[in-house]
Amino acid sequence: MLKKIPGLIKSEVSKLKVLPGTESAYFMMTEMYYEDMDAFNAAMASPEGKASARDLVNFAKDNVDFFLGKVK
Repeated sequence: MLKKIPGLIKSEVSKLKVLPGTESAYFMMTEMYYEDMDAFNAAMASPEGKASARDLVNFAKDNVDFFLGKVK
């Protein structure tokens, strides 16, 4: 579904592992790359972006945190 979001340059999905003796609520991370914040906002406002958000809620429930960052 991600590949249909307009303006998405690339995405990467990682399965996460914790260090021995530690715990984490996180087990997967998806990184989505856009040209800039305007492209990200437009993508999230698109029908495809809204559909992906609804789909995320279906399988991830309350186990989702969003972070925004800028690659340097």
